[in-house]
This record gives sequence, C-alpha cells and structure tokens, in this order.
Amino acid sequence: MLRVAVGLVVAAVVGTATAGTSTGAGTSSSCAATSRGELMTIIHRVYDQALNGQQEVSAVRRVRSSSALASAVASGRPAAVRAALRPLMKNQIERIRISKGNTMLAGLGQEPAYGPVSGSIRLHGRVVGKFVLTVATDAAFVAEIQNLSGATIRFGQGGRAGQSFPATKFPSGQTAVVVSLPTPPSSVCGATASDTQLKTVAFVARKVMTSESHSGAVTKTLQYVEGSAPFVSAVASGDPAAVKAAIDNFFRNSQFHIVRVRAWKGNQLVNDVGGPFVLSPAAGVLRDSSGAVVGHFLVAVQDDLGFIKLVHGFTGADVVLHTTAGTVPGGTLIPGPAFKPGLTTTTFNGRRYRSFGFTGTTFPTGTLQVSVLEPQ
Repeated sequence: MLRVAVGLVVAAVVGTATAGTSTGAGTSSSCAATSRGELMTIIHRVYDQALNGQQEVSAVRRVRSSSALASAVASGRPAAVRAALRPLMKNQIERIRISKGNTMLAGLGQEPAYGPVSGSIRLHGRVVGKFVLTVATDAAFVAEIQNLSGATIRFGQGGRAGQSFPATKFPSGQTAVVVSLPTPPSSVCGATASDTQLKTVAFVARKVMTSESHSGAVTKTLQYVEGSAPFVSAVASGDPAAVKAAIDNFFRNSQFHIVRVRAWKGNQLVNDVGGPFVLSPAAGVLRDSSGAVVGHFLVAVQDDLGFIKLVHGFTGADVVLHTTAGTVPGGTLIPGPAFKPGLTTTTFNGRRYRSFGFTGTTFPTGTLQVSVLEPQ
C-alpha cells in the first residue's frame, strides 16, 4: 500500500548511530544543510508517489478496467456512475470526477487534494468519458511529512529558494509545496556528506517502521478491532473457526489495512490469521459488555514487503530485512549482505555499499534486522 502511511504519529529517532559531526549538543551547519537537502529530496519523492506510485497505478487501472463504470458513463446517468464508482474507491482514491463531454456526471470526495491524474474511459474501445482522480489529500501529506521529518508543510506560494517545489491542485491548477525544515538531530551527522545523507535516510526509515505500531492510524485500528462484537464473542468462546471468520472480515474492510491478527483467551492461543512476513505488532485488549477482560490480541497493519516498498519509494535506498529464519523475501537486494548495525560499508555481488542497520520487531515477537543501503 501506499497506504501513504497517513496520519503517522511518532517521535522515534534513529538509534545505534555512530558519532557525527556536531557542535556540542547541536548540529553543525554543514551537517544540517546536507541532512535538510536529503529531506527535501525525500519530501519531493513522497509527493511524486501520488502521481506515479503504486496506489495511483492501482487506482487508475481499476477505473479504466471497470466495464460497469464505462457503461454508466456512456449512458450519461449520474446515479449509475456514482453507483459504479463506489466499489472502485477502496481506501486509495480520495477524490474523483467523471465527465462526459463538457458535463460532469459524478464527483466523490471533498477534501483539498493534490496530484491529479487524468485519463479516458472507454467502452468497447470507444472513448465515452474522462476521469480525473487523486490518491492524496493535502492534510494527509502535511501530517505524513511532519511525522517523517519534523518539517512543516503548506500548499501555496512564497517559499524561499530550495525550500519549495511546484505542485498541482485537484482537479487542476498550479500551486507550490512550501517546506520549513527544523534543525536535524545530531544523530544524523556523519563524517562525510554521503554518511550524513544515508543516516538521514535511515532516520526516515526508522520513523516509517515505528509508525506501524505507534500512530493515529494504528490507534484507530485497535479501537476498531476492540469494538468488533463478533471478534470479542469469538475470542471469549475460544472458537478458532469463529475467530478466523471475524479476522477475515477485518481483512475485507477497505477502511483499514490489517494484515495479521493473533488472538488469545487468557493464556490460550485461539487463532493466528494473516501473512507470514509482517512487522511491528500492536497489542489490544478485548472486553465484554460489562467491561470484563475476555481476551487480548496482536494486530499488524503492515507487512514486510509493504515496508520495503514504502522506504524504497520514499528514499530510493535499497532495503534488506533479516530475521533469525533468514532473509525476508521482497528486499531490493536478494539475499543481500549480512546485517551490520549502525553505519558501515559492505559488499554484495561485487559491489560496495554504504549501509546503515537498525532493528525492529517482527510478528509476533523477535528481532527484525533492517539494512538501508546505497551504492558507493
């Protein structure tokens, strides 16, 4: 998903960092300038995900391949168009407009948004209408960048040189992303500019990982699971089949991105449903209508492959994950070099890389070793 990690609320910083170039407890001007430059590059890449990322590609494919939508547009009936659109929205499309000629037939979504993508709607090869859609809202982008980098974002004009870039409003019109970056922490400072850049990338990767178990979106997910009467009842009864059925319903709800759930009644594991390679579990408690505890659970909102895609898409760095069982499938370098903590150099397939390694948590417990790498 580019579940663009919306609403991340996290205050983690990269640990296990090697000593950097700093002045006292602060950050040197050269380090700050280098780190800010890297963060600006990352912020621009995050913006571009709305136009060229996996969510956008998936959303456009659904719209273009829907015969029900094409037929509704050809008929010119707004109610039929809206009905055909609803199952296409999922948790990706934030706003969409459908038109036939100069007539707008339907529009869903109201929040200010950016990064519109447009195209034709065809029925049996004939153009019957057009669409313009976006997978990104202004508010989600502002929140995400704030929590990935500490930067303050606004859409408009007036940014200083090097601290803004052009943007497109939904459904059309030009604006700019204006960025105000804080002083980076001294932990991102390296002996060279390249080291500082990589440590800044790792800083962002660590925040992405931490957000998967500590964020506003995760809090809402826990509340949703805890409030599910079928799930509470199934766990209280200790019925594995009923628990699986309830969890399967969680997976079908497009408003949440749940990839695995493990549930206990007391100390008894009732069931564990979901993908094998997931990370950063969050814990919840199940209570009956009287408030008595009937069980507890772990939930994951991100799988390892999704994390790899997010970090690689945001930063451009290669990402390799290791557990005690070996290399996690889906990394950008397979099987990748052995894990080394902190800032190091390594060789893989005859090529040298600068690497930064840190650890996270795999599901349900255990160490997940994360390496972000850039070629030298």
